[in-house]
Amino acid sequence: MEKIISLHRDEYISEPEVVVEAPGALTIMGNHVDSDDGLMIQAALDMKIYASVSRRKDSSLRFYAADFEERKKTSVGSIKYKREDRWANYIKGVLFSLENAGFPIKGLDITITGNIPQSIGLASSSAMETAITLALSKLYDFNISREEVIKIIYAGEEKFLNSNKVPSGVYSSLFGKEDNFLFTDLRSAAVEYIPALFEDTSLVITMSNVPAIQIEKEIAERRKDIQKCIERLNTRGEPSLAKTRSAGGSVKPGTSLRDYNKNDIVTIVEMLPEQTRRRCIHVIDEISRTEEAKSAIKKNDMAALGKLMSRSHESLRDNFEVSCPEIDWLVKRAQEIDGVYGSKITGTGFGGCTITLLKNSSISRYLERLDEYERIFGFKADMINCTMASGAKVLFSAE
Repeated sequence: MEKIISLHRDEYISEPEVVVEAPGALTIMGNHVDSDDGLMIQAALDMKIYASVSRRKDSSLRFYAADFEERKKTSVGSIKYKREDRWANYIKGVLFSLENAGFPIKGLDITITGNIPQSIGLASSSAMETAITLALSKLYDFNISREEVIKIIYAGEEKFLNSNKVPSGVYSSLFGKEDNFLFTDLRSAAVEYIPALFEDTSLVITMSNVPAIQIEKEIAERRKDIQKCIERLNTRGEPSLAKTRSAGGSVKPGTSLRDYNKNDIVTIVEMLPEQTRRRCIHVIDEISRTEEAKSAIKKNDMAALGKLMSRSHESLRDNFEVSCPEIDWLVKRAQEIDGVYGSKITGTGFGGCTITLLKNSSISRYLERLDEYERIFGFKADMINCTMASGAKVLFSAE
């Protein structure tokens, strides 16, 4: 905390009034089901974003990203999306959403720093949005509930950033618990803690360090495919799984793929391109796999969990098509090692990182494979042992 206080003081020649930390998030199961009211198993990571805020006497809004040595600015009446503002757009999205929700903002100085690797699927942007929202709630005494924080961040992503990505990492950033998985039902917003009872077992994150690419169009294309499938299903017949009846007893159309099963997809197979069908199958199967993974974790059945992780990767690779050769190599080589239960891609995809569940005795052999990866692809892979942390909190308030 002392670091960000010093950074804020040096940048603005004023003391921060509130300092908040928010963790990154790791998705173990439930990748790419967030837009379909899906289920997710995540963990808050012991890697954080720190935000400090203080009030100004004018209407200026000044943002300082210490890790990039970058500064952005705007004013209260001129909050607009600018592509070149990159990281600052997430902050502006929160401010925009707060204003629209009836929480007025005045001039601010904001500093951001942290140690979450960027753009590899560990929810650094969700952690930033969480930290900023909580900091401003504390600064202005808004008393925003954590459930309302989620709505504010979601609205900022959708209406200000015009994003196709659901910032589901916010759940872990807000509700994370040390040494616990977080099972989240995105339809009801219910969360459940499952103790991580690892015995001589580790969950490791491996950063592929494949150069990041712009993937917004790719993800938007998949969302459109899924929406077309839902529209076809709604005009073809009733959802067979989660039939929702109104008071009069009529069947309502499904609102997401969670309301259907694979048999429903079969009924319209001739109406769907093969690629669309596979993408929808991934979502339906991944929701089912996540339920199974929850049961495996509760039973401390690492072998079963590992198999589900590996099946999830196969689906993300072959059905949803968000993997890449480097990631597939890391996953395949990991699975060849005795003592590895399972491995998969995580995050949005097209690079980023893998997660691997393995016995502690197998880590040295796993690291040898990472050396081989660098010789083949030219990228140095970095391994991080996953430490599950608690959720966001206020570290300091001047009140």
